[in-house]
Amino acid sequence: MARGTASALGGLLLAVMILAMTGCATYAPDRPDDARADRLARGWLALIDRGEYTRSWQQASKLFQSGIARPAWVEAVEAARHGSGAPTERALISVARTQKLPNVPKNDYVVLVYASRFDNHRTVQETVTLVREHEALKAAGYFLR
Repeated sequence: MARGTASALGGLLLAVMILAMTGCATYAPDRPDDARADRLARGWLALIDRGEYTRSWQQASKLFQSGIARPAWVEAVEAARHGSGAPTERALISVARTQKLPNVPKNDYVVLVYASRFDNHRTVQETVTLVREHEALKAAGYFLR
């Protein structure tokens, strides 16, 4: 991975963690734009839930794809989800909107945080970052904690 790309991805992940922890610019999830972002994020997460990791990478934004090569993404998400089982619950906790994140171009970003439970009864926090790309929102980041 190129140094600049790694720096951009690291900056995006750091910003997502900061936004998720602080609740900065958090809106009620019942706004129409938030509901649309939630549907898009859940659709992308459904690919991961079904083990369609390559397809999830293909449907992600160019920013995401430039930050992690397909084989590395598949390996990372397999490791992160190993032993979790299928999700049994995924509740939207917050939606944060911003145009500025460290080390990535200014754009419209939506950060969605979910409380998720899997078959093995493990509860985790999933964060999906969407970015505007050609007038559509696409996945730009995924963080599982």
